[in-house]
Amino acid sequence: MGHVHIMTKPTGSVCNLDCDYCFYLEKEKLYPDNKQFKMNQKVLENYIRQNIEAQPNDAEFYNFAWQGGEPTMMGVKFYQQAIELQKQYAQGKPCHNTFQTNGILLNDDWCRFFKQNNFLVGISIDGNESHHDVYRKNRASRGSHQQVLNAIKLLQTHKVNFNALVVLHKGNIEQPLELYQYLRSLGIQHIQFTPLLERIAQEQTKDGLTLVHPDYLGTANVSPWSVRPLQYAHFLNSLFDYWCQNDIGKVFINSFETTLGLAIGEPSNSCVFAPTCGNAIVLEHNGDVYSCDHFVYPEHLLGNIETQTITSMANSAEQQRFGADKRDNLAKECLDCRYISLCNGGCPKHRFEISKNGMSNKNYFCGDYQSYYQHVLPHMRDIYNALVKGETPERLIQHFRQKFAARSSS
Repeated sequence: MGHVHIMTKPTGSVCNLDCDYCFYLEKEKLYPDNKQFKMNQKVLENYIRQNIEAQPNDAEFYNFAWQGGEPTMMGVKFYQQAIELQKQYAQGKPCHNTFQTNGILLNDDWCRFFKQNNFLVGISIDGNESHHDVYRKNRASRGSHQQVLNAIKLLQTHKVNFNALVVLHKGNIEQPLELYQYLRSLGIQHIQFTPLLERIAQEQTKDGLTLVHPDYLGTANVSPWSVRPLQYAHFLNSLFDYWCQNDIGKVFINSFETTLGLAIGEPSNSCVFAPTCGNAIVLEHNGDVYSCDHFVYPEHLLGNIETQTITSMANSAEQQRFGADKRDNLAKECLDCRYISLCNGGCPKHRFEISKNGMSNKNYFCGDYQSYYQHVLPHMRDIYNALVKGETPERLIQHFRQKFAARSSS
């Protein structure tokens, strides 16, 4: 069995923010009888042990990914217990922990804990105050931007490794350089951009959910805060041109790193662009395991770690079908597309447009991907050649400034 990645949600969907665009808050409705959305000691220990057992025997280290909801709501003590359990079951192998947070509860104690235990923190920030606060609000409908800035300063003061997790939405997608330059002004060097796309059903499902998955058969519309067709490509293309001429070797952007790797034949570092999926499962607060973070629906519930093992669920026929369906259910347009080896049809969650064969399996971002790849691939060759030759980032930046200047004058 290959590597299994588990996104763990120790507080379930519970969060101390009430972001307008959050797709996970309503998952609380899947547990109508549950009044305590906190992972207990038994589930925690089962998870630590089973996660380690689920990895290949030759694994050099074990990964643990903590998400939410908001995982800081468990308190530092919970993660101290997790570290002790990791040491107990890992038998001397290192354990790597990643932690995704909105930053609201971060303080010196949290940051000291992250630093001492080498956590990689992903902190959510959608840009400057106007970009961020349009959707990322607290329970009183007030923006959270200033609290996130305070959290970033704390992480930097304690020298905690962190990435900026940026959701691209209606409120920031049209200002790519303004958004990026603001993040740079904060001293951020690692950035992950995620385009927002949700569909809202006109009627709630039987489970009380309104944000639906691609196979939903009722009437649903793209949410008003989602990215519109070709906005994503315009954002990436504009940012890429600026980054090439200013920040190669200084700022690391996940989208560009993924494309470069795929262009030279490396496997995707993102499940979105891998040929198949299914190796990134979700663990809920009570031990329930789902096929994917974006498919936490009753029909994609694989089981519970108190009665089944992570290994058995990850290898189940149901999960194998889920993963292979990404490859086997490509839109007709994908089969003849020159970029299929780069996008592999994109995330199944985004495949609901009508393809040429009349099926609802074409990716909403298909046009964006084509525009983006057409724009960046010629320049990716320059980057790869420079890496092979051992050229300095400064020299590569100068190369691109000359190249883009010549293009503008022609």
